[in-house]
Amino acid sequence: MYYFNWKELWIDSKGQPEAILILTHALTIGYNNIIASSSQQLMKKLFINNIDFQLFRTRKLKVLKNNSIFSTYKCKDKQSYFKDKEFLFTTINPNNKVEYLYLLSKRSISNSNPYIPKNYVSSKHWKNTFVKERTDKLEFILE
Repeated sequence: MYYFNWKELWIDSKGQPEAILILTHALTIGYNNIIASSSQQLMKKLFINNIDFQLFRTRKLKVLKNNSIFSTYKCKDKQSYFKDKEFLFTTINPNNKVEYLYLLSKRSISNSNPYIPKNYVSSKHWKNTFVKERTDKLEFILE
């Protein structure tokens, strides 16, 4: 399982979808680890168009001498989780992936159900690619 805190991700990324995905990917690899062999490889892996320089300026990421991207990012207050990180590597729009992460954040660590009640979020989130809408709940199809 991969643990995260939506509010921490949002603040640390300044709300930038690409930065949220990079930091989430870093959480899946672990603290003080190389997350990609280069910035180009990281962008290609996550299907994003840029890497926000503020992630380097704030020392959440570092570029090593061999151009590898090294993460010093960790979750301070784990509140939610996901089991399958493959959504990070899909070719869909980064906003859709971030929305899925937001939906996952509505499920607490103690909740082992692969769904949340629909009334936890507004109806604009019900049509996410990684969610199946049921009568009264949103099912996480990758979980």
